[in-house]
Amino acid sequence: MNERISWIDSVKGVAMLLVIAIHLCGLSSPIIYLCYGFMAVFYIVSGYTHASRTPISNQIAKKTKRFFIPCLFYGILGICIYVLCHDGTDYIRALFGLIYGRWALYPIDHEGENVLFLGECNPVTPLWFLYSLYISYLIFYAYKKFSNYRLVFILLLSLLALASVYKPILFPWSLDTAPLTALFIIFGDFLSTTHLFATADKNRKLLFLSLIVLGLLYYVLCKINLMPNLALGIYGKYGLYSVFLYFIIGVLDAIILSLSCLIVDKTFIGKFLSYTGRHSLRLMCIHWIIGDAVILCLNDSVSKYVALFISLVIIYLIDALVSKVCSLWKNDFSLMKYI
Repeated sequence: MNERISWIDSVKGVAMLLVIAIHLCGLSSPIIYLCYGFMAVFYIVSGYTHASRTPISNQIAKKTKRFFIPCLFYGILGICIYVLCHDGTDYIRALFGLIYGRWALYPIDHEGENVLFLGECNPVTPLWFLYSLYISYLIFYAYKKFSNYRLVFILLLSLLALASVYKPILFPWSLDTAPLTALFIIFGDFLSTTHLFATADKNRKLLFLSLIVLGLLYYVLCKINLMPNLALGIYGKYGLYSVFLYFIIGVLDAIILSLSCLIVDKTFIGKFLSYTGRHSLRLMCIHWIIGDAVILCLNDSVSKYVALFISLVIIYLIDALVSKVCSLWKNDFSLMKYI
């Protein structure tokens, strides 16, 4: 699926705005519940839109450039800016974090002192997602390559996802959470073969009824499982059971956002969300770097929501500027199209 679908981009746009909001100012109930499955949305959408006609070797080569060039560029830039603005930053650990690709060495519930990596420089912490998505894609490509053993793959990934609950450390490049995130991509790929959203789009009564039923189920499961955090390797509060709960929550979140974006598709809101989704990878890299600097300059002179709005305006302006510069220079410097 190579052509862009506006409502799919909008789904990523909503998830991206939630990422920005929760990082820069935090969110409260009821909006916070949308964040319980929002990272899973990115993986499911990736599976839904993957280019099945392109040779796997070409896809891997493209993904390698697509993820690692911006990761290193914005990672080094973000660390430099953070060190200039904040005293006492262990930039050596932060730079090592760009190799290790995780927030810290140990899970958040580790007893004793943790060893921070990307966590030494919070604005570059979201870069863990690029490593995670890359590894998840590699697993997904193996799943597609050995199509005769797909059920075996799914069973093995499910067992590994359950085993990851007992990890002693946060593995590099999110290898511990990769089995579960790969399953999200596989589910997204399966979802693309159904006519679920086309049927819902033609029958608005069914669409709204589905939103109500799925929304209630999603809310109940979120209340049961509590807040997960893939970056920290946390699926919920119930260990093995939370792996299942988080998978269902992630799937429900993706379907709910998809149905919602179908409603606003082609409207001004839909176009704004679609733009955000198309630029989500760069926004993932830059939002906290810019937002941290803006909030530091404002120095608590305004409310956190005003600070968020100002940060968003500046983030989008810088994103538009970078897009323009990359567009002008990409013919002379081929790597610019990945920045």
